[in-house]
Amino acid sequence: ILTDPDYKKFKEIIVAGKKDKESDKSARNSEKNADNITNSISGRTMQLLPDITVANVLQRVSGISVERSSSGDGRYAIVRGMDQRYNYTLVNGIKIPSPDNKNRYVPMDIFPSELLERLEVIKALTPSMEGDAIGGAVNMIMKSAPDQLMINANIGSGYSQLLAQRGYSYFNPNAISLKSPSQVYGPNYLASPNDFSYSNFSYKNIGLPLNSIAGLSIGNRFFKNKLGIIVGGSYQNTYRGSQSIFIKPNTQPSAGNVPQFDDMYVRDYSTQQIRSGIHSKVDYKINSKHKVSLYTVYMNLKEIQTRHMDDTSLSLGRNSVGTGNVYMLDRSRYQVQSIYNSTLQGEHKVIKSFKINWSAVYSKAESNVPDWSEIEYSHTVTKDNNGVQYSDAPKIRSFVRRWQKNSDEDKSGYLSVSWSPNKYPGIMDSILRKLTFSDLDISVGGLNRDKFRQNYYNEYNLIPKNQGGIVPAFDGNLTGDKFLFFDNAARLGSPANPNTYTSYENIYAYYWQVKFMMFHKLQILGGARTEVTYQKYKTVMDPQTFVGASGSTSYSDYLPSLHLKYMITKKQNLRLSYFKSINRPSFFEKIPYNIQGDLTITETGNPYLKHCIADNYDARYELFPKGLDQLLVGVFYKNLTNPIETAFLKSGTSGSILKPSNFGNATNYGFEFVLTKFWGRVGITSNYTYTNSKITTPKAYYGRDANNQLVTTSVMQTRPLQGQ
Repeated sequence: ILTDPDYKKFKEIIVAGKKDKESDKSARNSEKNADNITNSISGRTMQLLPDITVANVLQRVSGISVERSSSGDGRYAIVRGMDQRYNYTLVNGIKIPSPDNKNRYVPMDIFPSELLERLEVIKALTPSMEGDAIGGAVNMIMKSAPDQLMINANIGSGYSQLLAQRGYSYFNPNAISLKSPSQVYGPNYLASPNDFSYSNFSYKNIGLPLNSIAGLSIGNRFFKNKLGIIVGGSYQNTYRGSQSIFIKPNTQPSAGNVPQFDDMYVRDYSTQQIRSGIHSKVDYKINSKHKVSLYTVYMNLKEIQTRHMDDTSLSLGRNSVGTGNVYMLDRSRYQVQSIYNSTLQGEHKVIKSFKINWSAVYSKAESNVPDWSEIEYSHTVTKDNNGVQYSDAPKIRSFVRRWQKNSDEDKSGYLSVSWSPNKYPGIMDSILRKLTFSDLDISVGGLNRDKFRQNYYNEYNLIPKNQGGIVPAFDGNLTGDKFLFFDNAARLGSPANPNTYTSYENIYAYYWQVKFMMFHKLQILGGARTEVTYQKYKTVMDPQTFVGASGSTSYSDYLPSLHLKYMITKKQNLRLSYFKSINRPSFFEKIPYNIQGDLTITETGNPYLKHCIADNYDARYELFPKGLDQLLVGVFYKNLTNPIETAFLKSGTSGSILKPSNFGNATNYGFEFVLTKFWGRVGITSNYTYTNSKITTPKAYYGRDANNQLVTTSVMQTRPLQGQ
């Protein structure tokens, strides 16, 4: 209330404040005011959830499910039922590479949730966004510098009930060899069984391992708020256990395509995950028109895992239930994954109504699995006439030692120029308002990314020594004198295999985008994006003798999009959108690799694989009645051309291989529902998503002819997309 009699001399009073970007209210406003269809989870909500990784937080978002690792933790995001290959991951709006040894998508369990300011899932792409997402994009907005000194710290512990009951099987990762014999002594070195360590199979049982987590973030602004600095770190050491039974199907079913099973696996996992991360952001406001910032993040995940597996053959050597050949496999695996990103950005208001944004980005993702080791034993179970079981002493069957590592290195540059005449009163602003146009924003921009991928793979297969043509019983002590190589070629490992390769990818992209308001209620955002992709690869194989030893491909895609947001009231929106997007094959899928899969099935690549193109349609009604309450109801439809599916394909006259291929067209549609309602301080939030995808592909059908002979015919089958 102004009581001064001279109050008329006040021309303007400004009341300024700054919103808490980590609050639930900020997340609701970001959903309401977004130009496209988005769902958000605030940093404050993540503090209340029991989820300590971003992967597990994602399962709380509408339309998102997660694919879990063998430890039971969430790892990959599946958006709207679309396999994880159909989405990408951003850090502060910048795409990051993946440490995965086969695919482009990022394992989300590498990121601790406590470092985030907000988590966004973007389900409709605008022209300014990269176009290779059909399901959607996950954007992790990391903490930024506060307006005043902020110190956040946490510490915690816990344990796994399963491990408390059965214990934890541990091996010392320092016992393994970080480099293969050929890496140490050269590619022509003939390895000896004594070149390998056997201590990684000296397992110890820990009765009750305790988890530990800790985090610390410090931030402040200096020099009259011109300089902002925040540094945050997180450390998590967790122990997980899981038990599973897997019944392996035969690649060829019986008559009528009735599934047949020939193996059963009983698996016990013990997994230790050591997750550490650090990030920092420095921003400096040069003046009211210019601002620069430098963001750096490093994430590291070490995984130490033992797997004990019983493999019961359901056919060989069985004369009654509970008898037959039993194979026991012990696996010791140590894996280190890391992601590094450094982004230098600038925001500049050059002249009135013109703004330039640029980013220079360097990112690198790595994975190293040194000395992946698996040993197999077998013994035979029989029964006497009284039904009593007997088992002979186990014998060593095989021993595999494998070294593999890969890295993805990205160098990217982004540039955007925008013109917003409505923000500065003048002749142009006056003309636009008379035409019922307001908030006009025209932008153009592009990016250039050079990606370099390296992949190394080497495998040694040892066999047990025979004594007079008989494999002796195992005495429980693993030493080099119990093994040998089949021949000198096996002693070299696998120096010449297509799994060792280099790949290059260059992407040029440019876009134009127009956004404006009509009649003060309808926001229209439209434009198009063009992405030009050039890829090439080279394996260590001889191109004269190996088909597909090297190759290259290039293609260009024109990706239009249109987004309409009708503001029914200040609290209600109705959205309609269309965008075209693509999905590129992974580097590994294009390499003509040939490996033995986890289920003893041969897997191979496809250098002739095409990229997938999709048309995407969305509609959503939004209601934000008061406070944190919200109601979101939406539908979507996607039409895919050349989706990439992995299928069993005939190889030669007999046998099948797993191979990625294109299988025509597919559709995916569904609806989403989100409801949040508070009564004072108590609230409930819920969401439901329905998805239904269809693709029609050829399938081998096994039946019997008039003579009751088994015959194979090809039929067309309509089924869901893989991974839904």
